Amino acid sequence: ALGAAIADLSSVFAVYAPISAIVKVLIALPFVFVNKKSEKILTPLTICLTIPSGVITVLGYFLGDLIVNKAYAVADIPMNIVQAVGSAIIFVVISAAFDAAKLKKKLFINKK
Repeated sequence: ALGAAIADLSSVFAVYAPISAIVKVLIALPFVFVNKKSEKILTPLTICLTIPSGVITVLGYFLGDLIVNKAYAVADIPMNIVQAVGSAIIFVVISAAFDAAKLKKKLFINKK
């Protein structure tokens, strides 16, 4: 969330910084609450969670566009869908690599 906001602030999209921060936090929440006990990042459930996260992305930026510039709200939907699908694909690839490296366990997330 912080990285997305900073990226927006350092570009011509600075007005979207608060929107990006809010949307990114909302996207992460389902994963944080659901996948605490699993030793893996990539599970059938987390793969399924990319769908509501995608919906949050599209709706969040749509609502943000309604606040910032109503004229772009509908026009931005296709690119927000591309962003959501791309993010889901990247999540699957990176989390599979992290699981192969047993990174979640090494980061003390599941230590007793």
